[in-house]
Amino acid sequence: MSMPIPLKRYYRLLTIGIILVSFALALNSVVRLSAAYDELIFVDIGRYLWHSGDFTIQQVHYHPPLSYYLNSAFLDTLKVPWRINVNAQGHYGFWPGRAILYHGPYSPDLPLFLARYPFVLLFILVGAVLWRWAKQLFRREDAATWSLLFFALSPTVLAHGTLATTDFVLTAMIFLTGVSLWQFLRYRRFLWLVATAFFFAGGLLSKLTGMALWGIVPVFFLVTWWAAHRGSWPQSLTWRRGVVWGLTLILLIGFFTAAGYGFHSSPAWSPATRPHRLLDKIFFFLPESGNRLLYRIAEQPIPGYDYMHMFLYQIHHQEVGHDNYLLGHRSFRGWIYYFPVAWMVKTPLVTMVTLLLALVGFWRLRQKKLAGVSHWLRAVWLGIPVAAIFIPALFVHTDIGIRYLLPFYPYFFVFLGYALYAFKRRRWRLVILGALAMGYLFTALFTTPDYISYFNLLAGGPDNGYKILADSNLDWGQSLKELKVYLDREGIDEVKLAYFGSELPEKRGIYYQPLKCTPEKGVIAISATYWQELYQDNPHCYDWLHPLPVTKQVGHTIFIYDLR
Repeated sequence: MSMPIPLKRYYRLLTIGIILVSFALALNSVVRLSAAYDELIFVDIGRYLWHSGDFTIQQVHYHPPLSYYLNSAFLDTLKVPWRINVNAQGHYGFWPGRAILYHGPYSPDLPLFLARYPFVLLFILVGAVLWRWAKQLFRREDAATWSLLFFALSPTVLAHGTLATTDFVLTAMIFLTGVSLWQFLRYRRFLWLVATAFFFAGGLLSKLTGMALWGIVPVFFLVTWWAAHRGSWPQSLTWRRGVVWGLTLILLIGFFTAAGYGFHSSPAWSPATRPHRLLDKIFFFLPESGNRLLYRIAEQPIPGYDYMHMFLYQIHHQEVGHDNYLLGHRSFRGWIYYFPVAWMVKTPLVTMVTLLLALVGFWRLRQKKLAGVSHWLRAVWLGIPVAAIFIPALFVHTDIGIRYLLPFYPYFFVFLGYALYAFKRRRWRLVILGALAMGYLFTALFTTPDYISYFNLLAGGPDNGYKILADSNLDWGQSLKELKVYLDREGIDEVKLAYFGSELPEKRGIYYQPLKCTPEKGVIAISATYWQELYQDNPHCYDWLHPLPVTKQVGHTIFIYDLR
């Protein structure tokens, strides 16, 4: 199909330009923002794992190890021992990132950059795969470039695709799993089945939410089988063949997942738990020698126990709930409408308009086929991960960030490529899509580097975000370096500070006194999280500041009060 846009000869340059701009914006965020709260809990764990083989530390009980490996990929280039966070008793600390940032011979910015850089490279890789797959789906390179534009310049993607945390790794793995499976079912090459298993295991090794793949992938198989029997898929697909492929896929997933843990096994019970009361109660009739035999069996290492420990910990976390915030209200149980509200206020208005155009474009093509595959099937493939991530998120009790929806974003942005089919006249397409593209580009440029705290005009912009959402939607402690720049520019030598974050302000050259719960004079800086009364023993500690006018918002997350 011929390209309808006059710049068809330069689409490759346009695509490369989008990637370069997004890469520059990502690096700008990496360099200018201080560590987000979760980063210094996760950074440098990978080095400890692959040097020690010890998977019993608490961080591995929070999340699987893949993101830890990734954030440590370049840290061994530093002359900092991997045991820097292990104390004299051999215990591993809660803040390993602080150890490598502050106790080495380097500026804190260097290890933080090296920890984040692999995630930036992964972000660029996913963008390139997205463009290539969208081009294959639409058979139009302008549509693929359009999808890439919205992915690469998305404030939410730029926010979390540049942090050394688990969210973007999971996003990449779920997307690459879907692409690999499409290629396998389309072209029947065994290497694509291996790639599907590899990325599937990568999803399981990224975060508990990766378990969604156990629902997504079978539905992909079933939908494709149904489409093949209706003539909407160019390859035949029988039940027998599907079962063989499915079993092979499961075996490969098990192998790659076990490899992610170094084929490590851990005992569920140890000698320290003797006597094993549960065994004693069940087998009370056995003699002492029989109980000792049972103890030895129970104390044997169990493959996959570390993953199950993490699974049970996260399930318990969901049951207990979290300190959630929405529209000025707090709750430990969350709200079913939390994520719809979060998506509405954290998504650029340009994206919403483009979604409407994409729906129109898809409706115009709904009865057509392209290369033997119906557009209905293409849309269903793109919609399955969206539904699998979005619907369960409505019922969780940890409403702490739109990052929980991030895994469906690549599929969503590919669907936006249908916007190019919404227009019958070429002139209207050029004018409207050109205006939307420029508006989207300006949004990305003028938001940098504060993508975490981005809110659209519907929400009143980033300065009003604290009235709507909290935590990783707004303030994750990432503005400490920006606070230092502001204090130096204003000539402020000391500040009364209430900072929510994992970094240490004194290590960033900020001289401060802890902010008290009673009215004080001087220059006061308080994180939006504490202003919102979250994560404090005394949630009303800083209520005395609420009626006072804010002098400045640093990074939209730290409120400055000049009370001198």
